[in-house]
Amino acid sequence: MKWAVEAEETTCGPGSTLVATRNVREWLPGALERLGVKTLLDAPCGDRNWIRLVDLPCAYVGADEEPAHIAAAGLYGADVRLLDIRSDALPACDAILSRDFFQHLSMADTELAQANMRKTGAKWIIATCHGRDGPDCVTGEFRYINHRAEWGEPIDQVDDGKHGRILGVWAL
Repeated sequence: MKWAVEAEETTCGPGSTLVATRNVREWLPGALERLGVKTLLDAPCGDRNWIRLVDLPCAYVGADEEPAHIAAAGLYGADVRLLDIRSDALPACDAILSRDFFQHLSMADTELAQANMRKTGAKWIIATCHGRDGPDCVTGEFRYINHRAEWGEPIDQVDDGKHGRILGVWAL
């Protein structure tokens, strides 16, 4: 899906523009250093529009199930892999960045993805949290998601949008 204004910058939607990710881009390197992350799995990585500009203090691996995203993400020389986060074997890592992902999965697919992520050995998950839950959706659509209800308060966080939306860090 392409968004009218943002399509020139990214095919991943308005939340992946440089304007929308400013806080996250400034916060992420320090958060990864504080966590002691040596390898970050960005799942899903999308087209890497914003994260390619972040000076990461660790190794990076991106995963996405959309071939067009992987093709675009690979243009910048990153290690990106075509993988279904819910079912394919994911690479070992210390932390998983999962920004704007779970909100597009059904509750059943969310459980599959989280179980699969735990197999990586990651200690941390860095995920979008809206601070409120919405009703279940069909995978590919949108629902509000509140990780605090399941995982408790994040150990670190950054404002990531309107109405209390954050990108938070939780133990995986």
